[in-house]
Amino acid sequence: MAGFLGDKSNSMKVEGIELVMDAIRRLPNIVTSKHLYKAMGNALKPMENELRALTPQGPTGNLYNAVGSRVRKYGGAAGGVVFGVVGYKRAVSKQTGDNKGFHSHWIEFGTEDRTPKNSRILSSLALSENYTPPGWKFAWPMVTRKARGLRGYHPLGRAFSTTSKECADKLAAELELALDRAIDEARVRGLE
Repeated sequence: MAGFLGDKSNSMKVEGIELVMDAIRRLPNIVTSKHLYKAMGNALKPMENELRALTPQGPTGNLYNAVGSRVRKYGGAAGGVVFGVVGYKRAVSKQTGDNKGFHSHWIEFGTEDRTPKNSRILSSLALSENYTPPGWKFAWPMVTRKARGLRGYHPLGRAFSTTSKECADKLAAELELALDRAIDEARVRGLE
């Protein structure tokens, strides 16, 4: 059994946790789940702090405030999977919640040069240098320009590369603490 940090492109094997995880699996799920959950959350804190430090604040600070982590467990913690994610909080739609990190992918991957759609539509209507919309008494000059793209800044990738080793070491240490706490709780509850 090995633990992994990251996604398919950024993953890291956490060595030295096999014995600890075997011992945790021998304990009841009711005791181990909350301790594993807490251990994963504590292990992700250095990466979350580094991402916050690398994130540009901008005029509103929305992206900076959207930095966070989330820990999930499936199938019972000891018999299933506990995983954590660090990134920007994004809502599926504006109606479902806080959507302050909606533009995080633009900062991470950048944007391409483009011609704004409204400008393209208006320029196709213009037959001369000045265009007068129907019903208007004056004309205005058409200005169509390309919007320059933004180069990707990659704060997530840089945060992962600089803190992955620290997070892996902290996860191994936190799992040992989680095992000790789970054993103590099992003794107190009489579940040994």
